[in-house]
Amino acid sequence: MTKRYAFIGNNLSLDFVNTVGYISSENPTENLNSFSDLIEWSKQGKLISDDEAIVIFTKAKKNILESERVFWRVLRLRKSVYDIFRSVISGEEIFDKDLTVFNRELSLAMSKAEIFCREGELIWDWKNDGIERILFLITRVAAQLLTSSDLEKLKCCSGENCGWLFYDTSKNKRRQWCDMRDCGNLAKARRFRVKKAR
Repeated sequence: MTKRYAFIGNNLSLDFVNTVGYISSENPTENLNSFSDLIEWSKQGKLISDDEAIVIFTKAKKNILESERVFWRVLRLRKSVYDIFRSVISGEEIFDKDLTVFNRELSLAMSKAEIFCREGELIWDWKNDGIERILFLITRVAAQLLTSSDLEKLKCCSGENCGWLFYDTSKNKRRQWCDMRDCGNLAKARRFRVKKAR
């Protein structure tokens, strides 16, 4: 059965770091366990098309060592991006080591980007047959968010041990949880139990 991923961050780079469950706890759960998982997540998040996924998967099967190396780069990038976002949210200094990892991937991505003409429009992109394509796309989305003018909308879920990130697009800008049906309901239930015990 196909694993279903959560897309609650209102930005794919946030959904990417949210592929670790209970990230603030002592026992986080990993939801990306292979390059195939990464491809499936990218398809579900509409980062790549079904056709692109087939091409990347086929090429990855023919180049297992390269796809494994790219996958470990993806996990390293995810950790650095998460730490950078958390620093932005808390107003703390961003560590140089995290920016170094991120900028290394950004430089690689930019060095391999090309201008394409699609449906009469010029865009910059990467060839869809590259194993690194997903990594490059994630890096670009994260860079766009990090350099946006609305970073105050970046938030971390208030749920106990959750730690998932989201971009608050609510009207009153008071969203507290990654998902009201999950962490939101748990928080309400805890408050109810505390109130009842008094």
